[in-house]
Amino acid sequence: MDIVGGADKKDERDKVVRIVKERQILAESSLDYNPMGIFPEGSVSNGRQVLPFKRGAFEALLSIKPLALQYEFDNISP
Repeated sequence: MDIVGGADKKDERDKVVRIVKERQILAESSLDYNPMGIFPEGSVSNGRQVLPFKRGAFEALLSIKPLALQYEFDNISP
């Protein structure tokens, strides 16, 4: 638990994980929901390294489809 707002941060993380899990279940079980894209790192990096994955992307233990994005850096250099 974090010293500053620890319980609130944990509750917020748990809430996000629950929402992601519910959305994954809906997307897999119904054609009414499009697949959801998640950066399992919780962010993007400059492409020089892979950031640690967050648990929320995998919490539902449902099938995943790995995807790699490559894009040009017009305004920001890695």
